[in-house]
Order: sequence, then structure tokens, then C-alpha cells
Amino acid sequence: MSNTYHQVYIQAVFAVKYREAIITNECKSKILSVIGNLINETGCKQ
Repeated sequence: MSNTYHQVYIQAVFAVKYREAIITNECKSKILSVIGNLINETGCKQ
């Protein structure tokens, strides 16, 4: 099959057990920056 194009979108949702807020504001920005860097390095879209 020539000229066939596929694009797959995957959505990841992170939730903690019992939805307790265990991520402090001090760590939140660092966690989000690490996740963002991983997304950019793999060529994914945000």
C-alpha cells in the first residue's frame, strides 16, 4: 500500500490513589518540566 499515512494519539492521565494532593508546589514545577522535556525529546506533541 503506497501513500498510506497513520497517526496515533495517546493521552496519559496521572492520578494518585484516593486523589489525595501529595505533590507539593515545590516539586510540581520540577515534575512538569521533566515530563515536558521527555515529551520534547521523543518528538511527541504536547
